[in-house]
Order: sequence, then C-alpha cells, then structure tokens
Amino acid sequence: LSPMALPDGTSAAEIIAGMLPGAQVVKAFNTIFAANFAPERLERAGHRLAVFLAGDDRAAVARVADFVASLGFKPVARYTLTAARQIEAMGLLVIALGYVEGLGDASAYLFSEA
Repeated sequence: LSPMALPDGTSAAEIIAGMLPGAQVVKAFNTIFAANFAPERLERAGHRLAVFLAGDDRAAVARVADFVASLGFKPVARYTLTAARQIEAMGLLVIALGYVEGLGDASAYLFSEA
C-alpha cells in the first residue's frame, strides 16, 4: 500500500479547502469501510465504532458530528482541519490492516475516553 501522493505537511482535506475559499470543509468517514455501515457492525465490545472528524468551523464540525451520531457511529472531533493529516494516515492504516494484512472490511477503530 503506497502513501497518498500529497505534498508533505498537508492533507487532501486542506488542499480541497484551499481550492474552495469560504467553504466549510470537514474531514470524516475515511477510516470506516462501507461494510461497517450495517447496523449489526456499528458496535464492538460495548463501544460504537469511531468516526474521526476534523475541521476549522466548529458549527460545521458539530453538524457533521450530529449526522455521524445519527448513523450510529461515535463522532470524535478535532476543531482544526490540520488534524485531517493524522486522520488520513489512520485511513491508510485501516486499509492496510483490512486488505493487505487480511483482517477484512470489518476492521475499524474504537475510541473510548479515559
């Protein structure tokens, strides 16, 4: 699995935001395989699957977080679009684990606060 072809120190979400001045860009859903949208897959070990969010506009992130929760996932938000860099790397990791390492499309992140 090769890394994304992006300039160092940026993310796809930041590049998109730069192309759309004034747009409210929120990074979400890149760490969730489509198969995990099935209701029976939304929870594991008593925790909802995490969807990580990043965006500079708090209201936009909150709207996307509400949507994420309405689907049965646990929204985990950062209020800076630069966090999309880490979230995009997490997406690459779950893809590698799921497909390269053979764990399959049920692979997903759980997130629990201390």
